[in-house]
Amino acid sequence: MRTGIEALYNAPMLTRYICSHCGRRFEAEPKDIMECPGCFWSTTVKKEEDAEEKSFEPRVSPPEKKSFKINFAKISVRTLPFLILFLATGVLVANWPKVSRFLQQREASLRSKKMNGRAVIKAGDLDVKIPTLDQLSEEEKATLNRRIDLAADRPMDEEEIKILRSMASLRTGKVERLPSQAWTIEGYKQMIAEQEKFYKVPLPGSYKDKLVDLFKKKYLPAEEAFKAGNLLEARNLWVESLAFPIYGKTLEKHRGVALTMLRLFINDTLSKIGAINGTLTEQKVRDLEQSLIENYTEFRQLVDEKSWPEAAASALKLEQMIKQLETPDQLPTEVPSYPPAVNQVDEGIRTTLVNLLHSNPPAVTDLASLAQDVAAKKNVIESFLPENLAKVKNRYDQALEFIRLQNWQEAEKLLRQIEYPPSLVRDSQEKVKVLKKLQKPAP
Repeated sequence: MRTGIEALYNAPMLTRYICSHCGRRFEAEPKDIMECPGCFWSTTVKKEEDAEEKSFEPRVSPPEKKSFKINFAKISVRTLPFLILFLATGVLVANWPKVSRFLQQREASLRSKKMNGRAVIKAGDLDVKIPTLDQLSEEEKATLNRRIDLAADRPMDEEEIKILRSMASLRTGKVERLPSQAWTIEGYKQMIAEQEKFYKVPLPGSYKDKLVDLFKKKYLPAEEAFKAGNLLEARNLWVESLAFPIYGKTLEKHRGVALTMLRLFINDTLSKIGAINGTLTEQKVRDLEQSLIENYTEFRQLVDEKSWPEAAASALKLEQMIKQLETPDQLPTEVPSYPPAVNQVDEGIRTTLVNLLHSNPPAVTDLASLAQDVAAKKNVIESFLPENLAKVKNRYDQALEFIRLQNWQEAEKLLRQIEYPPSLVRDSQEKVKVLKKLQKPAP
């Protein structure tokens, strides 16, 4: 075991050092590269005996300020790139308005350069050349400088006259005839006689008289009501014509004999009732179609009279009616219920009658041609309204002012918004062609 003297004797020799960067003094074993334990610098560490005391002035840290401070001495080599990127981003964000203004000025400077009479925009090693105003032909310059005068009492263009004189066709989907010919009294009697012969079952004369009497009272008046256009009355009478008197003493015999022999008549009458139900289901749609036809006639009359404000209002009403007809599923299409006499009809026939109340959605007339005709006429009509004419004139004048200022893009945008009158539309389209040339790189 070593004694204290031996340990002291064998202890390494320490040398005193001083750091001229942070002024720290410390002891350490001598080695080739000595780092300061305070700031980790090595180039500023010297032996204390080699340093000149009189010239040594330890650095004094300035008073601490309340601001963000980074001790670069404690930053490792690995974190240094991230710190540089962070600081660069901060500087860029803080000075972004100036940087953005510089970039815009730089871009404007590049675009304003000219070479051989053409504007030049540099993009890498490629020069994109755009024609200048001086390189346009005299005809193109005249097109840009041309001004079309608009007046409220201007004469109609040939194209406008053609549009206003055109007429769209519209046919209603209303049922105008039955799916089969109506029965006559002679045909009805003949049918009964043929059925008696076929089934070899003669019906009592009294029962046949009852059938004929029911036919005269209900079926024939139904046919007359249909011809007069009273569809609901016709349908109800045909329903009542199916309330046959009971044959025999039992319901089974009635169904097995009478209803079997009358099956042709029953099925034909049911088909007529079903057809009328379909028409009644569509009645609101057909009424709207008829109203549409009437309003279209009035609309054309207002156009012929050149009553532009009234014609514009009529066109708007027509467009609303067309939109309503194009969505018939939103219209109420309930079929009126049968008369109370339906309860006197045999249960089997009555079940079929109830099923006939549920008709398919109504078919709608093709309104495409009418909608196009109204839209075209409305476009012409609106061009004669003073308030619309003023708006178009103002837009046109603004476009010409942008052309004078050589702001081609804004001028083109305004000219593309002009939809009437045709003379102004044609002039705007010709100007747009020239403006596109001024914005398109030369080949």
